[in-house]
Amino acid sequence: MKNIILKIFLTIAILAGLLVTATVFKNNKTTKIAFLGDSITEYGWDLENGYVRRVAQGLSLAGIHLEPIPAGIAGDTTSDMLQRLDKDILDKKPDIVFFMGGINDIWLFGGTLDTYSHNIENITDKIKQSGATPIIISLTLITEDINASENKKIDEFNNYLKKYTAKNNIQYIDVNTVLKNELKQYKNPKNVLTVDGVHMNSKGDKLLADTIITEFLKTYKH
Repeated sequence: MKNIILKIFLTIAILAGLLVTATVFKNNKTTKIAFLGDSITEYGWDLENGYVRRVAQGLSLAGIHLEPIPAGIAGDTTSDMLQRLDKDILDKKPDIVFFMGGINDIWLFGGTLDTYSHNIENITDKIKQSGATPIIISLTLITEDINASENKKIDEFNNYLKKYTAKNNIQYIDVNTVLKNELKQYKNPKNVLTVDGVHMNSKGDKLLADTIITEFLKTYKH
């Protein structure tokens, strides 16, 4: 008799557990996460091991039920991103927007900090006004020579981003320092993290993704 009662109790407990689990999955909110950027972000989605796909997979494994919105376009400057922000991002009602842009401002057009900061502030303001949370990722690198003139200008832009985000309570993820620290381990780095000095190889994509996931999860509230 005791064995029968025990079996009945265990069956009820198992069924109750299944019902609770089903309820959790049924009510699991989907978080729309957009990725705004240039070719680094476009390839980060198009390539199987690109950083955007790695971030999406990593956050999913961390328990975030997400819908990615990839929005990287090769050749884009921050001016281009501002122009297409509504159509490519905000009209899709994201909850979070990861934003990494500015390499082409410097690399292709020798952009000024005045223009760059104007675009950054307009982009983040529009994201906030839409109800989404902006997360700014630092500029990466132009050539793997961290002392190159282009990288000194990137330092200038990143210093601005760090101050701007701190002042406006926006999360800033510094991937640039992580990339530099990796390159410092090599005497004359070439194609250590990139395929051409700018676009990430598999190792570079992994380093980007690991840094973004780690830093984002420190502040993310379910």
